[in-house]
Amino acid sequence: MTKKALMGLPERLVLRVDEDLGAIVASYMPKGTRCKVPCPHPENCPVTGRKRIVPMPQFLDFAASEAADYYKIFVIEDIGGVGAVPGAELKEWLKYIEGLEPPYSLADGTSGGSNGRLTLFEVEKNVTRELH
Repeated sequence: MTKKALMGLPERLVLRVDEDLGAIVASYMPKGTRCKVPCPHPENCPVTGRKRIVPMPQFLDFAASEAADYYKIFVIEDIGGVGAVPGAELKEWLKYIEGLEPPYSLADGTSGGSNGRLTLFEVEKNVTRELH
């Protein structure tokens, strides 16, 4: 699944991939650099000058759609300098996936305008076996 998701992301934006955990971290910021906080999220990064043609949540949304049956990218909200996922949106997503019937693939992610993470899961049918 991770490889399919990576096909939806520009290689130079991928900072870290852990195939065992199904995790991808992507950013417009190169490794070892720090974002300007708060960032006005302009068309060009105020630190690197890199052009931001597409906001990171859209890249992650596309990558997730390439790899998973069901997916959700949460756009981080700034609450007093701390990034947060809207609670009502998270609750709605959890209720939705609770009703899915395995097997299926699932992706979720969080993202601000320039950075994000994507986690991919395979949910299998629960098989009960009789032990002898």
